[in-house]
Amino acid sequence: MGVVAYGLVASFCFFWIPLSYFYFEEIEEDQPVRYRLMAAFKYTFFFVLVACILLITGLFMKPNQHENRDLEWLREVLADLGKYRVPYPHASSDHPDVIVLVST
Repeated sequence: MGVVAYGLVASFCFFWIPLSYFYFEEIEEDQPVRYRLMAAFKYTFFFVLVACILLITGLFMKPNQHENRDLEWLREVLADLGKYRVPYPHASSDHPDVIVLVST
């Protein structure tokens, strides 16, 4: 069942939504539906091609193979993010409709 759900999500993200976007992008007054549909398929094909190339490239690239790049600043920024906590809303027990910001 999970494979079907993931397949539906992938088909909508990479085929149906781009196809509908490109189909309605090609609207002109006296242009037949067939030409709009063919243009939409053409642009969707290139979108899927670029997305697949990027996904496959990201799948096979390993970050450890590029040691000549200095990413220490990124590690420091990510470590600094863990030091600070963002206040989040809590409902007060006395007044449940009043939200109080509590910093932990």
